[in-house]
Amino acid sequence: MKIKLVLLILFMIIITVIFAGCDKKQQVSDPNNDINNDINNDINIKNIEETGGNENMSENYDEKTEPLTKKNRNISANDKSYFFGISPTDSHKISEKEWENYKLIGIKSLRIHLQKSHSWEDYEKVLQRALEEDIEVVMLVSYESYKSKSKNDDLGWGPILHFTNPLDLVDVLAEAIPYFKDKGVTAWEIWNEQNGMWNLRPNEYAELITEVYEKCKYTDKWDENAIIVFGGLDAVNVWFPNGINGGSQEWLTEFYKTEAYKSFKEKYGHSPFDVMAIHPYNTIDVNANLEMTMNNLKSAISGVVLKTMAKNGDEDMPVWITELGDQNENDEKNAKILELYMKTAYEIPQVTRFHWFKYLYVGSNYSIVKQNGTPRKSLQAYADVVKELSE
Repeated sequence: MKIKLVLLILFMIIITVIFAGCDKKQQVSDPNNDINNDINNDINIKNIEETGGNENMSENYDEKTEPLTKKNRNISANDKSYFFGISPTDSHKISEKEWENYKLIGIKSLRIHLQKSHSWEDYEKVLQRALEEDIEVVMLVSYESYKSKSKNDDLGWGPILHFTNPLDLVDVLAEAIPYFKDKGVTAWEIWNEQNGMWNLRPNEYAELITEVYEKCKYTDKWDENAIIVFGGLDAVNVWFPNGINGGSQEWLTEFYKTEAYKSFKEKYGHSPFDVMAIHPYNTIDVNANLEMTMNNLKSAISGVVLKTMAKNGDEDMPVWITELGDQNENDEKNAKILELYMKTAYEIPQVTRFHWFKYLYVGSNYSIVKQNGTPRKSLQAYADVVKELSE
């Protein structure tokens, strides 16, 4: 009798544990399920909910998931399957609606900005979500990433800020690159438009990028697999012949002549960067009838970087457009220009990344959504081009 009673008690305990486990499993949800169920895989923007107001734009991704790493996810700088990119509204937080639209239109690469105004931990949810969505992360570091110092200057074409302590950024990168090494950052863009308003002289930039590359890949080995991207050159077309910004081309030519560059090249046999980057603004335009009136994108990229690179042994290096946008208030013109930029850039063999600026720029028409978060026609245009070029 006692044996039967003991067996009965054991049986009841086992049953209780099984049901408790089943109940707990039902309460745990996959954070991706709700997203996937709401997305139309046929890329139809009509299915985007037209109510993305300011509250949605500040919403962050708060689901709890196990941390991911970028192991077994070595993305090649030449891999054109990660061509379609964008700059997010905010680098350190991205709303659920924004993530949904990224998936809907086919975003594969994000260019985010490491800013000293945010803690590094602030970026981790963005990086984790990007890993889950198989989206590459290009981390831009610049004058906003450290305690930079600058002075007002004028190079003859307008006022600029000349930064005077760029090598101080190296100390920040000595910690940042190892910190983000296994958190999803595959590429580091070193500075932004250093030949333009956020100015460094060619010799100053050469000293910066050679030291970063050497320590990252060879001496200190911060991350030997990191892709080091040349700071995106300001190559805006201000009525230059064939859209070729002569000042940008001259600055790059002078960079290749610097002692720091030549010393690095002699020591290691290659340039101190893996990717060239350019910002060829204002190289395509259309009229009121959406007829193309200018398309100098190919000649601008060729004249500013490709020919200059070829003269210095970098003819096989990939080129990334890390920033390009259009601020037309007219939705139809804005969408048509985006379409032409994407298709033209995709035709250039060496161009393997295209980052549109940007998802939402608060207070500006450099956006593919309106200020309340609802889609502009350029959002649909982006989706259509991705679908066409991916077929």
